[in-house]
This record gives sequence, structure tokens and C-alpha cells, in this order.
Amino acid sequence: MKKNSRPFIIVSFIFALLACESVAGIIIHENRVRSYEHVSQVVESVSFNIKTVLKAQFDITKFWQSYLQQKQMNTDDFELLASSLYSESVVLYSIELIPGGVISDVYPGHHKRIRQNRDIFTDPVIGEIAKWSRLTGQPFVSNPIALEDMMMGFQICTPIYISEPGKLPEFWGFSSVTLKFDSFFDESDIYMLQNEHIKYELKSMNPVKSVLEPIIASEDHDFNKPVMHSFAVYNTMWTFFAESEKDWHDNLLIAVSPLMAFFIAALLCFAINALRNQILSGDSFKRLSYIDSLTKLWNTRKFYEVMNKLMAKKDPFALLYIDLNDFKPVNDTYGHKAGDDLLQIVAKKLRNCVREGDEVYRLGGDEFSIILPNSVPPAGINGLCGRIKNSIARETIIGDAHVHVSASIGYSGYPGDATSIEGLVRIAEEMMYADKKAQRKGR
Repeated sequence: MKKNSRPFIIVSFIFALLACESVAGIIIHENRVRSYEHVSQVVESVSFNIKTVLKAQFDITKFWQSYLQQKQMNTDDFELLASSLYSESVVLYSIELIPGGVISDVYPGHHKRIRQNRDIFTDPVIGEIAKWSRLTGQPFVSNPIALEDMMMGFQICTPIYISEPGKLPEFWGFSSVTLKFDSFFDESDIYMLQNEHIKYELKSMNPVKSVLEPIIASEDHDFNKPVMHSFAVYNTMWTFFAESEKDWHDNLLIAVSPLMAFFIAALLCFAINALRNQILSGDSFKRLSYIDSLTKLWNTRKFYEVMNKLMAKKDPFALLYIDLNDFKPVNDTYGHKAGDDLLQIVAKKLRNCVREGDEVYRLGGDEFSIILPNSVPPAGINGLCGRIKNSIARETIIGDAHVHVSASIGYSGYPGDATSIEGLVRIAEEMMYADKKAQRKGR
């Protein structure tokens, strides 16, 4: 009897060990998924804040660009206008005008001794990118720079071209704002990541070298499988890398999993192993990394991968860039939960507007994109834009709230409009901003 039971005991023990491994694996995977989704949500929230604060500072440089194209500047005008703009921002260190590349006017005045008469084209930090900006007409954000009193900051510059009747636009110089590093990231609430025990690194794309360069990072930013999230502000691309500081497993559950396994080993061992193989497959986890956790649309990582694949095959496609109007008042009035509900509803509306095979992406915040494979005539694209605008503009009911938002849309086509991802995004985004401006005028 003892002799006959020995094989049964051995087989049962092996079943128990396999079941134990399966249960522990499922627990680890489920905690990993929960951690990944949480990190994604927090990073997207912080990215939206950074983008909002950055846009406000870019708009200051755009103001000087519009002003100088209309009339000449004198010192009194600069002092008066700059003081008004400066008083409305807690992140500004200084405002500068840089005719010909040499800083001439600085506000507040006590920063003049440090910054006035400096030639930015010879500056070791921003010289190369300033020359690139002059040639391309694109604004830029510098890497962190040293300011006085041991402060750090970074500089936003917008090139200005002056047009005269019958002549080509000529380069005038730059309008610039210098931001206080710590104040900017305080205002953007980046330290929310530390409060949530998330290690992170934020990098920006250097358009001259075509490499990502570090902006700010937590003390520990060694990553295993980080969440990646990219966003653009006036053609400057920023990318977050983030990961939970905590272990992605629950030690208590793993400790009791052998006991659980011995109870279920005889009946469920093979089923659990099959389930484990399915859940822990590489394809399942890879797909999860491509999905926006809030809307279940494809995310930015998938967006760039799809465009790279289409370009590698020389397949034509159209890119739609969609931005919601009046989304921020919904968050401010009804709370972030209502804002999240609205984004989920907009995602469903976008899916319902496109054909089978056309993919919808959430780029972050209230920005979306659609990639239309194959050649699409302008009439077809304009028809789709009209359907999307009509669908989104319909009243949305969230709880007791009756919400109204609309959409601004721009588009570009490969290879007709541009042959690079940056070029396609820039053209579509510029067209979207023109649409937004036209809608505001029409109100």
C-alpha cells in the first residue's frame, strides 16, 4: 500500500508546486497591470499640466512676434507690455527681445547685467539650436541653463520675421522668455509623481542632433519596463519615462499561495498553467503597453510605431490631429471625474465616425489622432472632419451636467505634405490651430 501510494504522493507534490508557481505568476502579473495603469494615468495628468503651462509661456513669445510685425518697438513700450505679461506668471524669470541674436531688452531690469548684450548664437548651450531655429522658423525650448543666485532655468525662443510689401520676410531676431526651473515644475505639479512613489525622467527632443536630452529626473531613474508618454507643444517634443518605485508583486499573497495551491492542485493544476501561459505571454503584455488606460484607444507609442511602419513600406496615409475646445472648463466646473467620463465618450464617438481599418489614438490630455491608411482624397477627409465635429458638438450628459464641447481638426498626408513624422505632425497641428482660431472668430 505504501509502495503504491508513493507515486501518487510524488505526482501530487509536483502538481502542487506547478499550481503554486501558476498562482504566484498570476498574482505578479495582475499587480504589474494595476501598477502600469496607475503610472500611466498619473504621467498623463502631469504631462497635461506641463503642456498647459508651456503653452502659456509660448504664447508670450508669440505675442511679441505679432506686435513687432505690426509696429516698431521702443523701450517704453517694452517696459509697459513686459511688466503686464510678467505680473501674470509665477514661473517667469525674465522676458527678452533679441534682435539679430543679441539680447537688447530685458525685463525685469535687474536681470540686464547678466543677460543684456549676450549673443545667443555663440552661447555654448543654445547656440546650435538657435541657428537651426533661424533657418527653419521653428521655436525651441533650451536645455536647463544656469541663472544667477544658483538658480536653474530654461529658455523659450520664437524666431521673428518681418514682412514688407513686395519683399520676402527677413529675419529680425527672437522673442524669448526665461523660466525658473523649480517654479515651472512646481506649477506643473511634477512632484505628484514622487508623492505616488513613481520614479521618472523627462526628456526633450533636440531637433539638431535628433536625440532625446534629459530635462528633469527623480533621484533614482533606473528603469526596467517604464511607461513611455510623449507630447508636443508648438513642435517641441517631450517624452516621459516612468515606473513604480514599489515592487510589482504582493509578498503576502505570494507567501500564502503554496497553501492555496495544495488545495486546488489536484483539480486545477493544468488549467492554471494554461491560463498562466496565456496571461503571461509576451503578446498580451505588449498589447497592454499600446493601450491608453482611460479611453482604451491606441496610445502615443502605438501612434509612432504605426507611422514608422507605413513609412518604411512607402504606404501613403493621412494623419488627422484633433483637439477639444472648452475641455478645461468641464474639468474646472465639474471635476476631473467628469472630464475623464467626457474623454471616454469622445473616444467612442471617434470610433463610430471612422471606417473599419482606420485607427484612433489618444495622444494625451484632450488631443486625439486618426491615421487613415491608403490615399484619401481631400473631399473624403473633409467629410470625415465634418462628421467628427458634428458628433462631438452634440450635447453630452454626464450625471446631472449638460456639457458642450467642440473639436478643432487639422490634417496632413504622407508623402504629399511631408516625409517625416515630425513634419506631418507639425503641419497637422498648425492646421488644427488655424481651425481653432477660425472657430473662435466665428463665435
